[in-house]
Amino acid sequence: MFEPLNALERALMAAATDPGARPAFTQRLLESTLYISPAGELGPDANMGSLVVVHLNDGAGDAAAVFTAAERVQEVVGADARVLARPGRELLEQLAGRPVQLNPNLAYGVVWSAADIDAILGRPHSEVVAKDEKILLGHPAERPEALIQALAQALGVRPEVKGAWLLLAHRASEPEPTWLLGVDHDGDWEPISRVIGEVVSHTDLGGKTLSATPLNDNTLGPRLRGGIPVVAPRATARKKRGLFDFLKG
Repeated sequence: MFEPLNALERALMAAATDPGARPAFTQRLLESTLYISPAGELGPDANMGSLVVVHLNDGAGDAAAVFTAAERVQEVVGADARVLARPGRELLEQLAGRPVQLNPNLAYGVVWSAADIDAILGRPHSEVVAKDEKILLGHPAERPEALIQALAQALGVRPEVKGAWLLLAHRASEPEPTWLLGVDHDGDWEPISRVIGEVVSHTDLGGKTLSATPLNDNTLGPRLRGGIPVVAPRATARKKRGLFDFLKG
C-alpha cells in the first residue's frame, strides 16, 4: 500500500487517475521539496554531485532518481542512504537535459524525458533534428487556438522573428505526438527560446509538449513553413536605391 506522506504525494496519486489533476500536480511539484540520494562524495558547498540513477527499460539510458519524501529515498535505496533535499524547481533546473524518474520502484511515480522536464519548467524544448530521423508532420484535427494566439502575441512583436509555423510531429520513438514550432529569425536564438518558454509556462498545451526549432538551414524548413501560420512571413524590406546606385547598375 502507498499511503501518501505529504501534499505532493496526494497530488501525485490524484494525477495518476485524473488527467485534469495533472496541472495542479505539476505546480505543486515545482513548489515542494524533492529528495535525491548522492551516489558519491558531495561536491563543494554540498552540491549534489553524482546521484543514484535508474536504468530505464526502454534502452533510453539512465534517469536521475528523485523522490517525493525523504522516507521514500530510504525505502528504495536503503536505510543507510544519504538524503539531500532541494526545492522542486531548483532541482529540476539542475537536472534539465537528462531524464528523471520520480519515485522509482514505488506504486506511484512517473518517468520524464528531458523534453518533459523542459515543459514542466516552462521552457520549450529546442529541437535538433538528425538528418536521418523520420518525423511525420501534420495539421491537428482541432487547431490549438489559445496556443496559436499566445505565441502570435509573444513572437509577433519581435522584429527579429520573420515567420513562425506550428504543426504536430509524430516520431516512431515517441508514443504521442508533440507540437513543433518552426521559427524564421535573425540573430541569436536564445532570446526567442526564452519568449516561447514564457508562453509554454502559461498556456494549456492539451497534454502535449512543445518543441521549437530555428528554420535557418533546417531540413524541416520546407515542411514546417506549410504549417499553421503563427507569425505571417515578413518580406525583407528592399533598400532604397539612390542616384549613384542607378549609375552603378
